Order: sequence, then C-alpha cells, then structure tokens
Amino acid sequence: GIFFVLEEDAEAIINGQKPIEPLVLRANIGDCVVLELKNNLNSTGIVVYDHPLQPGECNEHVVVACLDPQNRPTSKRVSLHADNLFYDVGAFDGTNMGFNPVDQTVGPGDTIRYEWQAVKTGTNVLTDMGDIRGHRHHGGYGMLIVEPADAKYLDIDTQQPIKSGAVADIVFPDYKKNFREFALTLGTSHYIITTEDPDLCIIGAEEEPEAPHPPGEEAPSDK
Repeated sequence: GIFFVLEEDAEAIINGQKPIEPLVLRANIGDCVVLELKNNLNSTGIVVYDHPLQPGECNEHVVVACLDPQNRPTSKRVSLHADNLFYDVGAFDGTNMGFNPVDQTVGPGDTIRYEWQAVKTGTNVLTDMGDIRGHRHHGGYGMLIVEPADAKYLDIDTQQPIKSGAVADIVFPDYKKNFREFALTLGTSHYIITTEDPDLCIIGAEEEPEAPHPPGEEAPSDK
C-alpha cells in the first residue's frame, strides 16, 4: 500500500503503534499551506520505472503495458495533487502535464515542496498523481479541509491542537458554533484479492445462468 503520513507519525505507524488512516490535514481560510513531501517508497524487488509509461509507448520496455495492463510496470515516483486550492499549476499541481517545465513528482529518497492557498472553506481531495494508473489501487490519497478563519482544531480527548486526523473538534471564540468533524474518505479502483487465488488481483464477473424457458417452448440450440 501507499500512504501519506506526517513524518513525525511514520515510525509509530510502521511499528503498528498507531493505526493507518488516510491523511487528513486542516488549514484556515486565507492560509498559505506549505508542504514538503518525501518519497519513502522501497522499490527493492519490484520492477519500477522512473516515470509512468504510457500504453502507446510500445517498445522493448512496455510490451507488457500494451498487451497485459494488469502487469503494467509501475513508476516509483509520487506526488500530491490538491483539488480546489489556489496555486501555480506550473509548479505545485502535482502532475506532469503538457509542456509544464517543472517535474512535479518526486523519486525515492527525495523531497518536493508544494505551496497552496486556501481560498474557500470545504474539503479538498489530495491524490498521488505520480502514476495514477499504477498507484491508485494501492491508496495514496487523503484530504485537506479548509476551516473558517477563526476556527481551531482539537483532539477530541485531550482538547489539544492537532496537525492531522479524521476526527476533530472544531472550536470558535463563539462556543455556540463549535462542532465535531468526521472526515470520511472513499477510495475507488482498489483491487480485490480472492481467497481462492491470492495472486489474482481482480475478480472477474461470473457467467450469468441462462434464463429459464417458458413451458412448451424449446430451448435454442446450435443445430
């Protein structure tokens, strides 16, 4: 799997001392959000490529990508793309599109910086666009919630400020506006592992049984 986590939480999550959940960040409207993403993917033992390979690039490297999409080579680069935030798309969009001059993804062991402006309240999805086809079924998503300018976000048990978390108490100088926030993240395109064949990642559709024929009518045949 691929998960975005705060650097300070990484060791506890790896050791099983803290549960894994999609990263939920918060900011206040008007904030400039500066985020540094470090790629800690371990590519040992798997076939990886520097950048995602396109199915149209059929050559000795990507015949498998053209003829066998399920075993398509995976890129080892990751990124963070944010929806509904204001930023320079030529530098901080998290995607390598068209003729944008800057590589907005990052390889293993390296760090990249993103700068976003929170211009309106609401939920903003965070997506790994380093290899959208090769990574999306492994996770690599989260959200950044923009709260009102005077809001603070607190741990529901300790009532201390938090940096991330799916559940938080959102409090205001006017306590009547306080509420508890639950962030629900849904992921699509996840592969399903079968218990009968763990190596089979995608369950195919089963054949539908033939519909019964009305009494007195012969069933169609190949004769």
